[in-house]
Amino acid sequence: MSPTIGQIVIYRLNVNDAAQIRERPAHPHAIVRVGAGERYPMLVTRVIDTQTVNGMVFADGEDTFWVAGRQIGSRAGEWQFD
Repeated sequence: MSPTIGQIVIYRLNVNDAAQIRERPAHPHAIVRVGAGERYPMLVTRVIDTQTVNGMVFADGEDTFWVAGRQIGSRAGEWQFD
């Protein structure tokens, strides 16, 4: 299976992702207690190749997080099909 633009996949936050989200000013309905390893839906915005995508991660509340050049896999900082 290959990723496509507009597809929802599952992204696992890594330590840097979680730290960046927590450091941003919080939206009124944002959940800022995110941690490495937590899984969230990600909208694929660009397919680089069959293994690598860019996307917008949707955490709880109004938090979103942009990721680029992320590989498929099951470790933190990677995405997978649900």
